[in-house]
Amino acid sequence: MKRRIIIAILLVLVSCSPKAYVTVVRMGPVLAPKTADCKVVFLNDAQHVIMMNGFVYIGMLQVSGHHEEMAKLTDEIPAFLRTATCELGGSAISLNAAASTASQTVIQIIVWAQKTGDTPAKTDNYELKREM
Repeated sequence: MKRRIIIAILLVLVSCSPKAYVTVVRMGPVLAPKTADCKVVFLNDAQHVIMMNGFVYIGMLQVSGHHEEMAKLTDEIPAFLRTATCELGGSAISLNAAASTASQTVIQIIVWAQKTGDTPAKTDNYELKREM
């Protein structure tokens, strides 16, 4: 019984620890990955305007976590966004949403690819892995 209580307390402590999490979501067409240092531009416009200008929505990147952990990653986030965008085959990003509570921050970025010039990748045995 005592062992179960100790395990339960440890699980609660671990689940409450401040961490930052990164989620990569692929949506739409599967494109061939680009080199990790490919050119990525930030589009500061409404989604419908971006789509009318020849871009297609191919994914979303979400960075979330405790304020203190997010602050530690401030310098690393732009490089992560570029690398993840290039791995998805994208060429542009835009802000989807950003929210903050008393202790947590969430930033969602949409990944875009130009409709012309991007080549679909083979989908068999294709796996995207990204850790931060």
